[in-house]
Amino acid sequence: MPRKQWIFIGSDIPEDTRRVLKERIERHAVKKWQGRYREISLRFRGKFAYIDVFEPLSKYTKSYVKDKERLKVIEATPTKLCRLRYSGDPDKWEFAFYKYSDGCYELCYLPSGSFFGRPEECFDTAAKVYLDHKKI
Repeated sequence: MPRKQWIFIGSDIPEDTRRVLKERIERHAVKKWQGRYREISLRFRGKFAYIDVFEPLSKYTKSYVKDKERLKVIEATPTKLCRLRYSGDPDKWEFAFYKYSDGCYELCYLPSGSFFGRPEECFDTAAKVYLDHKKI
């Protein structure tokens, strides 16, 4: 039996769309998630945008980990949230959630019931899992 294969429709993300996406995500995160991350990182590869965050070190981590070099490594390690695939419409992105259980991005439904959504909805869906329990 032949192996199933995903076919990705869409084009590479244009430079101006990359800039606008980054601005939208950062503006939204400041409004809704401020204090639960230090920095947002967006990486682009072809038709995909990868969203990661760097979280603030907790008081527990600072008191438990005494080795300063180890703290630097922890501080420099991002929390991967999700991958967005560009559909050609800046308000319609395919959402894939990052699973730490196997280190892969998994196409999944948004709360709206669709695989596609606005970038802010995609960010919120992943952030609710990885950032919501870390209220400061």
